[in-house]
Amino acid sequence: MQGRKLYILVFLLAAVHGLDAQSLRVKNFANHQVINDTVYIQSTDNGGWVGAESLGIRIIVENIGMTTIEVGARKIELEKLQKDVQHTICFAGQCYDTGTYESPFHLTMPTGTSDSGFTAHYLFDNKVHIRGINHITYEFYDVNNPSDSVVVNVVYNTVVALGVIDYNISKLNIFPVPAKEQIGISGLPSQKTNIILYDLQGRKIYTTQTNGEVLYTIPISGFAKGMYVIDMDGQMVRVLVD
Repeated sequence: MQGRKLYILVFLLAAVHGLDAQSLRVKNFANHQVINDTVYIQSTDNGGWVGAESLGIRIIVENIGMTTIEVGARKIELEKLQKDVQHTICFAGQCYDTGTYESPFHLTMPTGTSDSGFTAHYLFDNKVHIRGINHITYEFYDVNNPSDSVVVNVVYNTVVALGVIDYNISKLNIFPVPAKEQIGISGLPSQKTNIILYDLQGRKIYTTQTNGEVLYTIPISGFAKGMYVIDMDGQMVRVLVD
């Protein structure tokens, strides 16, 4: 009888642990450059022609959980896009207009399966477009458990000369993980750096500019628990606040 009780306890603990486990992961970014969980998509236009230019990405999502789940997808624009930019997504066999931020259709994914049907399209008009950088997050989540999700941060750079990263990425460190009272950032460049903290709804929570400090701290006491995105002059890193 004692052994049976122990078996039931172990089973229940495993079940609870399974509820907290991550069920989704991003399997592939379709060969785009990936640095610190951020995908960089660079304009290839040489400025010698006038017309529309399209930047895009295909993201492969995999269900690594133990059960079949309904997967949803959404786009989060971390700043207002120029009027000439048409930013759209396709998911679950449908493509949507620029005003659709969350896919109204979901995808049924059995355990162990992958889906390559998500694409995002960033189209702009060279005749009026002012070249710059936009940060966009794509989130994939369990419809019945939205906290079980995975995000992909994308930097769309329409500036022909790539200048997003001007410091040594390998030295950049965000600590502690998870963060509670403050977020520490080490390995910053010795020149001034613009730092912006976003929540996953794209709202700016904190903005500052360093004076060349290579180590900087962001006070987060009172911040809601969850995932945030730190933007450091185009370099985006996720951070968990607990």
